[in-house]
Amino acid sequence: MSVPEKSSWVWRNILNCRSKAAEFIKYIPGNDSGFLLWHDPWINSKPLLHQFDASIISALNSQSLATIGSIQNDGVWVLGVSNYQPVRDLRTFCDNISIRGFDRLVWDNGGGRIVNISAIYHSIRSRCIPPLWLPFVWSKFRVAKFALISWLIMRERLLTKDRMQNFSMNVCQVCVLCGQPMKLTSIFSATVFTQGLFLMRAP
Repeated sequence: MSVPEKSSWVWRNILNCRSKAAEFIKYIPGNDSGFLLWHDPWINSKPLLHQFDASIISALNSQSLATIGSIQNDGVWVLGVSNYQPVRDLRTFCDNISIRGFDRLVWDNGGGRIVNISAIYHSIRSRCIPPLWLPFVWSKFRVAKFALISWLIMRERLLTKDRMQNFSMNVCQVCVLCGQPMKLTSIFSATVFTQGLFLMRAP
């Protein structure tokens, strides 16, 4: 399915991650597997029709929508006696796959865990060194309101007047307290009003 134009930012990003997520998903066929033989990426993380010519379907007397179970019998691979090279290659691939249990989809990059939201998130998310201000903002004794404001400041996302103008909002950039242009870098230290507050608290 294509990404709908009239959809939320979250939904668009989820749909755009499908190709990246598919790289981590591993198909493990079980007994009498219901996975699609030619269209599901159960060998080398690619559909068989992307690895072999379509003539292999007729060489195995198979059908386009056949399941993997059609080449299994009591836990054994049954691939006929054809000497057609693609069929021989497929036999080699299947000999390295043990048939047991039931069909499973596992998150390959997550140590073989069953696919769930937690495994997907921890595999795809980028990991970086936490910033030095993190313990200060999100401390054990934080006040939620102040922590959120501090987090916005550290991320330079506080909605000051200069940022509001960047969003094409019709606002006056002059600070109502000191008469100077309002910027995040100066609002807490460089304005006359703020410096006056610090001097009042000085011993």
